[in-house]
Amino acid sequence: MPKKLNRTWQLGLIILIGLTVLLRLWNLTDLFHFTYDEEIFAFIGKRMWLNRHIPLIGGVTPMHVHVAPYFYWFSGIWLGLFHLNPLGWGILAAIIATVTMVVLFFAGALIFNRRVGFVACIFYVFSFSQIIFDRHYWGLIFDGLWGLLTLISLNQIIKGNLKYSWLLAGVFFFAFHADLSTLVIYLLTGIVLIVLYFKPNWYNIEKSNKTNALKIGLLSGSAFLLSLLPLVLFDIRHNFSNSKGVLQYIEEVKSGRQGNIPVN
Repeated sequence: MPKKLNRTWQLGLIILIGLTVLLRLWNLTDLFHFTYDEEIFAFIGKRMWLNRHIPLIGGVTPMHVHVAPYFYWFSGIWLGLFHLNPLGWGILAAIIATVTMVVLFFAGALIFNRRVGFVACIFYVFSFSQIIFDRHYWGLIFDGLWGLLTLISLNQIIKGNLKYSWLLAGVFFFAFHADLSTLVIYLLTGIVLIVLYFKPNWYNIEKSNKTNALKIGLLSGSAFLLSLLPLVLFDIRHNFSNSKGVLQYIEEVKSGRQGNIPVN
């Protein structure tokens, strides 16, 4: 872990935090992104508070199978705290962006040095594309955070700091159910652990880490399987209707049609 930040670094980080929040909350009412995705979140959140209906499934994937409802739960709770005003999600998005920026700094400091982390944060804070993206509250807004936490975890695990296995397991539990784009995180982790198991010398570490790689893989895999529990409960209650979506997808692939769109 990097040494404790002195006052200069603390002040610089505080300034960047303030600018991150300011640039993402400025003129929030006019610039907050609200379209079809947010309408779905709002509808489900309203049902949670007004109809006392807690969903057991989340968003649907292109394979016609739903992910777990953790993102819906999180969004619904925050929506209720703001009396069903979706602008609360704009504030939440700014908070997530700020947390991501801070994690970016520490990721840069851990993997490279503090200067690299600080420069990366400057690009993040002032990037027009990133500012616009951070005003869009949806599952993808967590992607940067999931990715950085994975990089930090793997970096520390390779160095023998195994307590970060639990952080990696937490990412494995939640990331997939926020958005399928996070599958690249699972792929990256799998590659790193396979190399750590079979070729520990590539990382210039002892072969004893071979056993650690297996334990970390089992822990992360178990966390992911545990995250599927709400979907299992839903399928038991609804005649496995969610799982059957896979069969529908397979039939569409075989027939050359997916989502009623011909596949060339």
